[in-house]
Amino acid sequence: MKTLTRNDIQKLSAQFNLLPAADLENLGKQFIKKQPQAYRYILDKNDSSKLNQDEKELLLYLSILIFSMVVHSLPRTPQPKEVPLANFEESEILNQMLFTGMESASHTEIHAKYVSMIPDHVQPEIFRFLLEAIWQDSSGADIQASHRHLLVRYLLSLLDGLIEM
Repeated sequence: MKTLTRNDIQKLSAQFNLLPAADLENLGKQFIKKQPQAYRYILDKNDSSKLNQDEKELLLYLSILIFSMVVHSLPRTPQPKEVPLANFEESEILNQMLFTGMESASHTEIHAKYVSMIPDHVQPEIFRFLLEAIWQDSSGADIQASHRHLLVRYLLSLLDGLIEM
């Protein structure tokens, strides 16, 4: 797996943002087809959490983008393997454990904790991208401050699981 650079992420993100709706829908279908358990993990989070509609849409949109970024980082052969649901769930438990004792932490403290984790991640620039996309969202979406941590945890767990492809 190639570690993507900030430049790689910016190019991929810019390309992704210019995609017509039909191409974005096709990428979503590829995500579902190639990683159905990853998609199930995200749907479970959408269904079981208290996220509002904007947050659910952002979670799905960023999930497809993260999937595309990880696929871009992989060698062309062999074909990526399907990652089991348990991998995403285990990643979420591990990511949640990193915040043990921070239940009353401010959003600033939680953000700082995530930022401190970036350099040690296998794909630090993808991690940085997803953190910035959630914490500094400028799309006009209704993202509740109390849900930013959840969204980042879900997407980080997705990323960590997809790295196993």
